[in-house]
Amino acid sequence: MKHIIAKIRKDHHLHKELEQVEITADTDRLTGLANRRRMDEFVEAMVTLYPGEQQPFSFIIADVDHFKHYNDTHGHQMGDVVLASVASIFKNRIRRGDLAARFGGDEFVVILPKCGKMNALLIGDKLHTAIADEKFPNQEQQPLGNLTCTFGIATFPEDADTRELLLKKADDCLYEGKKRGRNTVVAAEPD
Repeated sequence: MKHIIAKIRKDHHLHKELEQVEITADTDRLTGLANRRRMDEFVEAMVTLYPGEQQPFSFIIADVDHFKHYNDTHGHQMGDVVLASVASIFKNRIRRGDLAARFGGDEFVVILPKCGKMNALLIGDKLHTAIADEKFPNQEQQPLGNLTCTFGIATFPEDADTRELLLKKADDCLYEGKKRGRNTVVAAEPD
């Protein structure tokens, strides 16, 4: 009997360790958000499901404005505090079923299933305002006098009919926002 109980315990602990490995493989260590791999899988699933469901979904990409300046001025440890704080804002202000991910460096994405352009803009504005209102350490020393983010939004299939084009459209909107002076939300417009 002791042998059976020991085997059950061992199997249980092995199962828990494997679950933890799977979670770790899909999670960014610094922010606790989904990582790029998980984001790619999620978007691919949304594109694959679209023909059957006919539900649009939106993709938001956000970039911390003048993050290099912040890192260079205050150090990487303080930069990590900012990234973790921005991630927390995303995590706590999205809908259940949405996916927030760290895209890389100081870029984040939010994937909004069953969400058209107008609702994506509302969510993007809400995130934009929450970040602008947050009190980050030393934010007053940023070029804009505050730590902010610029957002780009694209909607599938309205703006793009492939995963790659959707990411490009959202990224183009992000860079348009940077050209406009940063600290804004820009959505793709119909061609």
